[in-house]
Amino acid sequence: MTGYLLFKHAVLRVFRNLDDALAISGLIWIATMVVMVLASSVEFAGSPVVVDPLADQPMPEISVTQILLIFGANLLVILSSIWIAIEWHRFILLGERPNSIIPPFRGALFGAYFGKSVILTAAFFALAMAAGMVIVLVTALLGGAQFASALMMMILGAFGMYAFYRVSPVLPAAALGESLTLKQAWSQTEPHKNAVVQATFLMVFGTIVLQIPALMAGSGPIGVVASLITGWVGLMVGVSLLSVIYEISSKGENRASR
Repeated sequence: MTGYLLFKHAVLRVFRNLDDALAISGLIWIATMVVMVLASSVEFAGSPVVVDPLADQPMPEISVTQILLIFGANLLVILSSIWIAIEWHRFILLGERPNSIIPPFRGALFGAYFGKSVILTAAFFALAMAAGMVIVLVTALLGGAQFASALMMMILGAFGMYAFYRVSPVLPAAALGESLTLKQAWSQTEPHKNAVVQATFLMVFGTIVLQIPALMAGSGPIGVVASLITGWVGLMVGVSLLSVIYEISSKGENRASR
């Protein structure tokens, strides 16, 4: 299976099952975005203005309470995304359909999924730190050549995305209550590494394209709606791609192509 077909199946899984996708994620995502909008609306409300001589405009000072509010809102996005991801994985891989307005919260699976996400984040943070050191060294050796450092960042960023998708089956496995290590996931995706490379670039390109409507819409009500829709599409297609990679790596291409 090619990377194009992987990405195509991921997109079709969402839009061919749009009713189920909305039933699983709609209310959770809308509620989360409402909290985000409320948090952003009070982010600088009533903040004293600090004049920065290096800035073009005065900048508002953010209080500790506002920082905690911003942090809490972003944490809510992460947690709600995991909740949605678990249910969407289970729908795609097991055919479990929602039978209530709000999908069940599976505490044990949520903990396992969150734990795997933390492990992946830590691993790629370490990779980013090592990559940063390499970029600094190369830039210093080349006398501060900006082009070389930018090229290195692009190459290392692409490798990081590829490595993530190579070990990504650990996340769908966690949603199903299965135990899968990073090493096992890497081995399982070895026969499909070329397709994973292609799918990775298509996902990155698709994510960039998705941002265009939200950027064009601005920060008004239309912009909020655009961000709500594009963010939801990106989340659901991304989770679908993880599910498809898990399917081909553990159950074979025939299962994933259905």
